[in-house]
Formats: sequence, structure tokens, C-alpha cells
Amino acid sequence: MNRLLLVWVDHYTEYGSRLEQFVRTSEYRDKLEIRLFTQLNYASQCLKEADPNRCMLVCSEAFREAVLASAEQFPCMHIYVSDDKNRSSAHAGTLIYRYQPLRSLLMELMLRQTEYVGNPVSIPFGGRSTRIVSLYSSVGGYGKSVTALNMAAVLSSQHKSVLYLTLETVSASSLLLQDGRTDSFSRLLYLMKKSPETIAACVDTLKSRHPAYGFDYLMPLPNIHEADELSADDVGSLLAGIRGNGSFDYVILDLDSSVHPRNEHALSISDTVIWLVADDLYGLNKTRQMKNIAGVEDKTRFVLNKYTGSTGNDMESFGVSLYGKLPYIPEWKTITEPTAWVNEPVFTDGVNRLVQSLLQGAEFN
Repeated sequence: MNRLLLVWVDHYTEYGSRLEQFVRTSEYRDKLEIRLFTQLNYASQCLKEADPNRCMLVCSEAFREAVLASAEQFPCMHIYVSDDKNRSSAHAGTLIYRYQPLRSLLMELMLRQTEYVGNPVSIPFGGRSTRIVSLYSSVGGYGKSVTALNMAAVLSSQHKSVLYLTLETVSASSLLLQDGRTDSFSRLLYLMKKSPETIAACVDTLKSRHPAYGFDYLMPLPNIHEADELSADDVGSLLAGIRGNGSFDYVILDLDSSVHPRNEHALSISDTVIWLVADDLYGLNKTRQMKNIAGVEDKTRFVLNKYTGSTGNDMESFGVSLYGKLPYIPEWKTITEPTAWVNEPVFTDGVNRLVQSLLQGAEFN
């Protein structure tokens, strides 16, 4: 297996041993090979036999001058470990902070290696055939993000590998996704534009896993302008890279309620579109005008959300043929804890039936 060789030079042997043990017992065992040294000359011998694009020298700041003085012996990327968090932040290209979670430290090292060589680090992809399911609505406030998060959780509970991704300008899902790296999506977009071929590898490195619900995700974009600048081509490259990763059975794509080109393109390359509607005259009229965008009518499933047991509008007269209904949850009028969105048994049951219908190609009521 062509793993990235991490040559670690440090007098703090206890830390190095702990890092080595973590690599060997975590998901990084398939991505990294780590060698520990306390002297540069031994590290140099190790690097002589290595591919410069497949290795990285990481050493404590105490070795910096010696490395720079004999740089020809170390023809690879150099990163220096600092015990000072402020210095590490100020010199992010060459320094990395020691006292952070080991998983975060290794992820950052792999990303810097990708940026350095312009090619992805070796990650064994899963070979799965990925289906993209987009959640869309013509009007905001119809429960799109809540439904998307519930779908991701339900599919994950059924032993499917799932990635939740939002392209919304402002996303409510960030309230639930608080354990991930805040710049994961931003970092992925930066790397994608610099080296498009790195997307598949970088998704695997940047994704987080929800500790309670088991699905993977990238954090919503923190900057409104960054989301607005996301183009249709960007979305196409991103989703192609995620499919190429082969690690996911499903991508649950949470889209903005707009006809922005990025949304139209995302809809056009989705396998299934769950289009939420409500028993609302304005929203139904807008849906009638928008439902033919991107030529997705054949793969669109209209789902009535916030269903109370009866409807006042004739859905068919707006060109909306319902695939199914999801229940109205009165308790969601006031939310104080975001986990309530994915812990409501009646709604979860409805989403579960929706998912089963999609998986089996059956009708959903």
C-alpha cells in the first residue's frame, strides 16, 4: 500500500510513541507510515530511499536550523512542531501546534502535504457507487435541512455510508454539526480550485463524523459571500470528486431555496430530488413556476411536509403529484435544543418510511 511516509524527529519520545500508537490503531493506519527518530542523520538515511512526493519531515523547532543548513539531505516538505500555539498560528505554513488532538494534527499534516505536492495523498477508496439525493424547496422554512439531517441519520442507522453536505448560503444545520472542523468545506474548495484532482482524497481527510448519528459531513460554509460565489462548475467538480472517492453510498445534498446556477446544476446531476412542499398557496404557486428547472421532473419526488391530516389546496392543480407526506410537529414551534430535530420519533418514523420507499422503489404515503 502506497502510504505517506511521516518521518518524525523529536527528543520528546513519549509524545512520538503516543502518536505512533494512534496511527497504528486508527483509520490513519491505511494512510500513513510513521518512523520515529531523535537524530537528524538517521532521519536523513530513511528519507534517501523515499519518494520525495510521498514523504514528509516533521521535527521539533530545535532541529530547524540544522535542517535548513543541510536542506539537500531532506528533499521533501518540512514542518516544524511548536509548543507555542500563537507562533503556530502566525506561521501556519511551516509550523504546527503540538498540543492539539492527534487526529486534527494528522489531518492538518496530510492537507499540507497535498498542498505542497499538488497531488492527493494515497487513500484507499471504497469503490462504492454513490447516489446523490438532493433536498430542495421553492420557499424557505419548509423543513428542508431538518429532513435532510434525518435522512442522513436514518440511512446511517441502516449501515449505509452517508455524507451530508449543504450548499445553503446560511444553514441551520450548523447548530447540530458542532463537532467538525469549522473550515472543512472552505478548505476543500480552496484545494479543489488549486488542484481539482485532489478532491477525492481531501474529502476523506476533511470530513467529520457525527458522534451520535453516524453520518459524515462537511461543515457549512461559514462565510455568506463564499457560498454565494460557489459556481455551477464548482459544484460539478465537487460532486464528481465525491463520487470518485467511492467511500459513500449516499450524499444527502441540502440546497438553497433559489434558482442560483449552483442549485440548478446540483439538481441536474442528482439521482433523486426530494422537493418539499407545504399546504401554502404562495409556495405551491412558486413551485408550479419552478418545477421544470434543470430538467429534473422525472427524478423529482414531491413530499408534503408539515402535514396535519388534511389539505386546503388542490396539489394536482399546481402540477404537484405527491409522493408522500411528513407530519407536522407542533413542538418544533420553539426549539431550544437542535438535537430535537433528529430525536422526534413521529417525524423519524416518517423519514424512515420515505427512505425505505426510495430504496425499494415503492410508493410512500
